[in-house]
Amino acid sequence: MSYPFALPFELTNQSITDWLKQLNFSDVLLVSNEIYHVLSVLKKEQAAIDTAALRQVIMRLTPVVMYLSGFLEQAMLKSAQQRKIPQMSIRILRHLSFLQLCLAKRTEQQDQRVLHLNYALQILGVAFKVSVLSYERPSAVLWQYMSECYTLASVDTLLDIPVEKPLADFQSLPTINLALKRLLLFWVANPYSFSQQDIQTFFVFCTLNSHLVKLVNPNLVVESVFCWDYSQNDCLQMVYSKPVKLPEKCVLFHANDLLHSEQKKSLFIAESERFFLRLSNYNALVGNTNFSLAKTYVITHGFEQLTAFFARHVHNNEVLRLNTPLPNDLNFTNLELVQDGMKKKPMIEHISPEDIWGGAELKKEKVAVKFAAMKLMQTAQAYFYGAETIQVNLVEGDVFVAYDASLKPVLGVVRRADYGQRDRLQQSVVQMLIGHVSVLLQSHLVVPKSALLLSHKDTFELFLEPGQYSVGTILKFDQVDVTLERLLELSPKFMRYAVSVGE
Repeated sequence: MSYPFALPFELTNQSITDWLKQLNFSDVLLVSNEIYHVLSVLKKEQAAIDTAALRQVIMRLTPVVMYLSGFLEQAMLKSAQQRKIPQMSIRILRHLSFLQLCLAKRTEQQDQRVLHLNYALQILGVAFKVSVLSYERPSAVLWQYMSECYTLASVDTLLDIPVEKPLADFQSLPTINLALKRLLLFWVANPYSFSQQDIQTFFVFCTLNSHLVKLVNPNLVVESVFCWDYSQNDCLQMVYSKPVKLPEKCVLFHANDLLHSEQKKSLFIAESERFFLRLSNYNALVGNTNFSLAKTYVITHGFEQLTAFFARHVHNNEVLRLNTPLPNDLNFTNLELVQDGMKKKPMIEHISPEDIWGGAELKKEKVAVKFAAMKLMQTAQAYFYGAETIQVNLVEGDVFVAYDASLKPVLGVVRRADYGQRDRLQQSVVQMLIGHVSVLLQSHLVVPKSALLLSHKDTFELFLEPGQYSVGTILKFDQVDVTLERLLELSPKFMRYAVSVGE
């Protein structure tokens, strides 16, 4: 059968074999370009290709791509500044996973659907690893393909059916479920905080221990679980702690078996302790706060709130006393008695309940800064605290600024957020970050944006609202230009980058 598009071979087994033999793997980038061109044509024209012919070429190319991805990974690690290498690798893997997914949708045979969905998810796992190795945010398309794979496998009850005679590259994860669990386990760890060598080690660890991840029925009441929202309304679905209200389409999971397994001792990476604290939802830290003396802070949270707070209440890295609540003004016992709907007349140059809790009706052009009270209790982990907050709704991954009697603003991140029996009191685990914190503005944009700059000695970190950014991008702020050097953390509420600051 002839096709109205150009490929460097005919869609026959012999022609594909002849083309593969002439590829010169000593020039990895040249081979990558040729493979990418072929996959691009196949992706674009797949609807016009006979299913049997498409399957033949994709199954011939799959082991070649996996072999090539290993070479590209090594080249990427040797040439850290060469960003084209990981980008090429991710594009190739992305196209191949798409084509495997297409084959799964087009075939009627159950064993073939299982195989193609399993391969698609395993290829996506490698693409996510390459994204993390290059400290880039993964493409939203990767999450979309992952969602489609899970949806199709779940609807057709294919999750736990093993692949018959899988390729050598895919033998470790014979079911769709295991391939999915590896990806979830890898992502929940925030592997961006690891070194490149540790990322590679951790990916292997996730492959070997994915069977210890357990999926949970969303209809059951289970604590300390993580949630993956696979709704396709938004193509970037994060993995995060169980929200107060579950999304319509979600997978809940935990790795408690891994926490209690001897296998966790085989993970020799710098951030392994932090990873296991994360898996346990920081339960061990909460248990160590019973005999600590509480320290009271006043907090405000959210990018819009923080921008307004720094503009009005901070000068020369110190919180102004004028019209700003102080720690000794806030008493938990009294504040719990304040009624939600209570209205009081604002006092000039003084703090009223409306100023603290945001009930005052301010002018439209101004953002009402909402303050809350927080008590911090020391834990066994440095810079991590058990916290109680009142009159605030914190969620995991939320960023906030706190200050106490010293009146120095301190940046913090919510690592766990729970709700106590009392409606007004919320318990959480927070991480306080060292360094001078300031707000940067981009007032020249049609929709002005802000970012938080954290500086400590000679290092700089930038907190941005979630968006599409690439490593190497130069962001121009009113105060200074910054260059994004590597992604350090990705949460539903912010993106955290290591940056360099222009003169």
